Amino acid sequence: MTRQQKIGRIGRQLTALLALMFAMHTVAAEPTTTVEGMVLSLGQHFGNLNTDIPITALPLELGESFTVSCNARTVQATLAADYADVHAGDWLGIENAQGHLQLAISFGDAAETLGCRVGDGVTIEF
Repeated sequence: MTRQQKIGRIGRQLTALLALMFAMHTVAAEPTTTVEGMVLSLGQHFGNLNTDIPITALPLELGESFTVSCNARTVQATLAADYADVHAGDWLGIENAQGHLQLAISFGDAAETLGCRVGDGVTIEF
C-alpha cells in the first residue's frame, strides 16, 4: 500500500469515527407540553387577553418564553411579573387578579394582533 493510499484510508476512518461520535452526542428535542384554554375577557384599554388558564398550569420560571396560538396565529411570549419586564412591542404573559394567565403586548393590543375575541380558544406551548 502506498503512502497516498494509507493517508486516504486514515482519512475515511477518521470521517467515520467523527460521524459516529456526532450521532452519539445528538440530543433529541424535548417534547412540547400544550395547555389549552379560552379567552374569558378582554382588557378595556389595551386588548389584553384574560384566559381561563391557571398560572400554575405553566411550570415556567419568570423570563422563560412560550408560544401562544389563537385563531391560526402564533406568537412568542415571555412569562413576566410586570409589563416593565419586556420591551415595548414584546408579548408577555402575567398573572391576573384571578390567578389566571393574561396575555398582552407591551404598549400594544393583543386581541387585535391575534384576532382573538371572548370565547376563542388559546393554546400555550412550552
